[in-house]
Amino acid sequence: MNPEKLAAAVGVPLNTVGGAYYFHPRSVTRSKELGLDGFRFYVLGRGGVLGDVEAPVIQSAFGWFNGGLIAKMWDSARSVVSPRQAARELLDCGHAIGRAGSAISMDSTRSMRPPKPSSPPLTRPAWRSTLVTPPSRSQTMPLPERCGWEESPVIEEHHRRSLDQAEELTNKISSHGFAGLTAEQGDALLAGANGMLAALQDD
Repeated sequence: MNPEKLAAAVGVPLNTVGGAYYFHPRSVTRSKELGLDGFRFYVLGRGGVLGDVEAPVIQSAFGWFNGGLIAKMWDSARSVVSPRQAARELLDCGHAIGRAGSAISMDSTRSMRPPKPSSPPLTRPAWRSTLVTPPSRSQTMPLPERCGWEESPVIEEHHRRSLDQAEELTNKISSHGFAGLTAEQGDALLAGANGMLAALQDD
């Protein structure tokens, strides 16, 4: 499997795993303990890595969402919990969910031999890597009604072509990170990613 195909294949499970902790029952429970609802915890937790900034900064970061909705969620949530604390709390939820899903198939990753010298280091825990990797694919984007928009956009053929081109470009850019892996290591990486997804679905 060449690097671009590997990037495309790995992206499917990791796009789900990477953001699954946002509204996981454990995260929602923690949000209530902090005095927030699930969506406010999501906005404050994700945006909180930028610090206690004004709403327009967060609006620009949450480009898929209605700006008025994001400003309302941000300002009301940060009056209850500090943004930096919320960011730490949300990441802690992700780590806890990862630890709880310890059935993740690690046998496949143990077979990975040291990568080529030109390869990026593979020392970070796999689950943590998925938490800090920003979503880059269309399937990770929320539905319009969940983003605060009243009407869904009209999807035309040129939009679909643009989406396909964006997906191809994403795979090409992402492939550089996999170029140093052997075929065996690529297979192990994909097996590990699928194992994380399976463990999450069984949670």
